[in-house]
Amino acid sequence: MSTEIAVIEAAIFAPAKELATQALAIRVTNNQDRACAAALGLGIASMAKRVHESFDPIVDANFKAHRVAVAQRAAVLDPLESAKRHLASAIGGYDQEMERQRRAEEQRLQNEQREREAQENARLRREAEDRQLSEAEAALEIGDADLAEAIVSAPTLVELPPPMPVIVPSAVQAVSGASTRTVWKFKIVDAAKIPREYLAVDEVKIGGVVRAMKGATNIPGVQAYSEAVTAFRS
Repeated sequence: MSTEIAVIEAAIFAPAKELATQALAIRVTNNQDRACAAALGLGIASMAKRVHESFDPIVDANFKAHRVAVAQRAAVLDPLESAKRHLASAIGGYDQEMERQRRAEEQRLQNEQREREAQENARLRREAEDRQLSEAEAALEIGDADLAEAIVSAPTLVELPPPMPVIVPSAVQAVSGASTRTVWKFKIVDAAKIPREYLAVDEVKIGGVVRAMKGATNIPGVQAYSEAVTAFRS
């Protein structure tokens, strides 16, 4: 804190705090209270003017210096940020394309695996049916027709191997300090179809209508009302 600000605070802080404390203790129940409140309000307005006169030049100077510093920082930082966004977009696009290719290859291999499994399962079923038929024929050869009929009528039991998962690893090589994640975004394609729960009320527009129409405001779902506001001039 500069010496200049410390001197100003020493001269203004205590009386300003005292005025605020007195004002917050006021309760207006009659005309005498109202006159006292108005006098305090005028005193506070005068003190506020004094505060502005004391601090505004310092604030303005600091704001201008801040604005210059921000502009100088932006002149150096903005090109770097733009370049970083370009690199991030390039890496993200590459990663997305590699993931698309990985999924496509994984799907292709899964389809081939399912086809091989289906062929193997069909072969196992045929072998089981052939064994069942051979057993039925053997029963007929020994003259046991009932056993042959029972064997043929029984369900064919086939022990099928479990399906084998196919996973294609990512070909993207990780770089320490640079990570890619998926971020879902959106764009409006037809605003008229957006459900009501996703729409925001335009309070600025409503406020303009209320200030213009006052008590004659007629907006469904909106109730216009008035408040008394007292102003103090220094």
